[in-house]
Amino acid sequence: KTKMTTLYEDFTQCQGKWQNSYIMKTIRQKHKNGKRAARRWLTKAQLKTHFNDDSVVDAIVIRKETDKEIAAKEIRDHPDLPGLKQFLVLIEDEEVDESTDEIEELFRTHENQNSDSSSDGSQDGSDDDSSSSASAKKKKDKKQKKEKKSKKDKSKKPKKKGKGKPRKGKPRLNKTETQEDLDKEQSRKVINILNRKIKDATSKAKSREVSSLNEIVREALKKDLQAVVKKLTSARTQLQSALDSDDRISQKTTAAKEILDQAEGSYSWGQEED
Repeated sequence: KTKMTTLYEDFTQCQGKWQNSYIMKTIRQKHKNGKRAARRWLTKAQLKTHFNDDSVVDAIVIRKETDKEIAAKEIRDHPDLPGLKQFLVLIEDEEVDESTDEIEELFRTHENQNSDSSSDGSQDGSDDDSSSSASAKKKKDKKQKKEKKSKKDKSKKPKKKGKGKPRKGKPRLNKTETQEDLDKEQSRKVINILNRKIKDATSKAKSREVSSLNEIVREALKKDLQAVVKKLTSARTQLQSALDSDDRISQKTTAAKEILDQAEGSYSWGQEED
């Protein structure tokens, strides 16, 4: 998932008004490279098992035993069996080169515009707090001015009679509904579609129509259907897990829809959606 996709989802959820957004995100990219090594204490028998070469094991043991400085640091008695020698040997040595993207989410409380914010009597004298409070106050004043202006414009315009057709697109929120409720409802609809598509694909693989094909075509088609079912099942599992834990529901729903679109383009289901 790209950075712009993440920001665009937040932009659409707050309907283009960042001041109404409940989530502020910081996207960081980390790159790390270097070397990683693992050294372990092994007995001579374990060295033979690991290297599978007696000459290599003998060379390692002789080098450590003949050098007093190395012997003091890299040879010891077994903790559970005194008298059994252990040797500190390099087992794994690898170079690491990895890059990761991290998305940090900061949740803030929604400001009540109808009442003044109350103070707890304790103030922080830092410059960051004073600048952030001043910025929040400016945003609040601008929004109040816009609301007053929009109310005046509405009072001047004559009201239209009759009810128009409902707009298509994003459903409006009721008083008792939240954006989270709508996301969950949308996720459940997508899960139902995924269940139906998985059932259709499984039935089609066992249908007479597929069984009547020649062996090469039949096996190829079954292989494609199995791959589609696997993708749909994985998307359903991830979406259901996000729905149960209230974790990134919107993102998982979008990903599941993309997989559905890919599945639709891979072959004809033979059935229309309800």
